[in-house]
Amino acid sequence: MTNQGTKWRSFYLYWCIPAGISCIMAFLSPETHFKRPAVAFDGRIILQSATEKITIYSDADDQHRNKALPNTPSQSALRAFADWFRIPRSNAGCWIAMARSYPQILMCFLNPLIFWVLLLTGVNFSGMMFIGTTYKLILSKNPYQLSSNLIVLVNVSAGVGALLAWPAAGRMVASLCRSFSHRNRGVREAEHYLVGYVLPVLTGGLSTLLYGLAVKFKWHFSTFYIAYGLNAFSFTALAIANTLWVTEAFPRWAAAALVVVGGGSYATSFGMSFVLMPWIRARGYLGVGVQLTALQVVLGGIIVPVAFWGKSVRQHIHSRWAIWKDGALRPQ
Repeated sequence: MTNQGTKWRSFYLYWCIPAGISCIMAFLSPETHFKRPAVAFDGRIILQSATEKITIYSDADDQHRNKALPNTPSQSALRAFADWFRIPRSNAGCWIAMARSYPQILMCFLNPLIFWVLLLTGVNFSGMMFIGTTYKLILSKNPYQLSSNLIVLVNVSAGVGALLAWPAAGRMVASLCRSFSHRNRGVREAEHYLVGYVLPVLTGGLSTLLYGLAVKFKWHFSTFYIAYGLNAFSFTALAIANTLWVTEAFPRWAAAALVVVGGGSYATSFGMSFVLMPWIRARGYLGVGVQLTALQVVLGGIIVPVAFWGKSVRQHIHSRWAIWKDGALRPQ
């Protein structure tokens, strides 16, 4: 498509088609939210809202608890199958709500429990740029001199790493959070999702360190594949952890929080692109790799105090600002 990079504009010309489709779908799709079904315990019904508000229906509420539910409308098997692929429009979405979400974006940017995630994601993405923008130059020169057909396989290893992140950062974290909820007398708290940051922080730091060592000591080219695969695993797992954390910790500001974390991390990495090559010339590949590893480990270590004191900070923020519902897109 790009003729070995000489016609690089063709890539952006064709890629604008799926990018435009995704923008249209973003306006049609509802915001992701997590449903918590009612739980029966000791003859009572326990409901937990997205803001961790717990309602217990006792025997005195039998007239509400035993109220007959409306019948589910019948539909054909073909219609039921088509509903799996239907994109419903959000009932709460409107242009006024979109305009009111911009003040929330500023508030989320000033929120320390979200700003920390922004910095961690930005450093992690900088590690991906560190590897992704330099591996082709290194593998095409001595002592490797690999052909383009072999160099491009590095992206295959990145794809494998991203696929492995789904069971590791998705299913495994869900199982751990379920176990934490059982130990917490059945109450799931947002801090339980912080366990999802452990793997991306460790693999992200290991990827930049391994890459720096491989370039410094000219290790086998397969090491570059492993480093980039670990980095893709870290980036995907971190995206999953970020989505779970910001939407669970601040459910009414979920859209604004995702804008800050996603857009802010890309803006941070964009600024990093201007200093990456001078940084490499000044510190060398090993020095940059070690420093990026240290930054990821230090920022990732913030999950320890957040796990212990984050709940009180989060509830203090909610007590001051949670009443302000303007721009809240999630169902209450």
